[in-house]
Amino acid sequence: MRPDTSRPVLIRLADRLSHAVDSREKVLLDQLRGGPDTVMHLAFQAEPRFRSAGTDAVGVLANIGLYFRQQPSPQRLVVLGEAGAGKTVLAVHLLLDQLRDRAALTDNLRAEAPVPVRFNVAGWDGGGDFTSWMASRLRIDYGLLQRRRWRWATRTISFPYLTASTRWTP
Repeated sequence: MRPDTSRPVLIRLADRLSHAVDSREKVLLDQLRGGPDTVMHLAFQAEPRFRSAGTDAVGVLANIGLYFRQQPSPQRLVVLGEAGAGKTVLAVHLLLDQLRDRAALTDNLRAEAPVPVRFNVAGWDGGGDFTSWMASRLRIDYGLLQRRRWRWATRTISFPYLTASTRWTP
């Protein structure tokens, strides 16, 4: 028997994933900040060669979503910094901002909007296919993914946030 892949079912699946990601990332953010009432004031700076025309070179954490939305397509962002500088906090804030934007859409628009999901690549050993590793993380972390739904997931979760807690030297 084939799974139901009708539009309403896929919207519900994506919304369920969106809610699960939101809950998980809010817990992480509270841990990183030292508690739910703790506020971090982080600033960011775009390097000149990566700055888009019409966007500011510097910003604050609260405006990272707006900054990202102003970037031309395809929207990509690399966050670099010293240990403890707030890279993961910035990435989680951006992810939560994207989830809020997605939740505000109508059903028809939400059906086409990707669900942002953060993957910590420090958990990937470099062996095997990266996409298969992401599918296994979705299954383990969010209880998702039967093989038959992988095509839906790769289309719906086309907005992966990749973070790493390991250090590397160029």
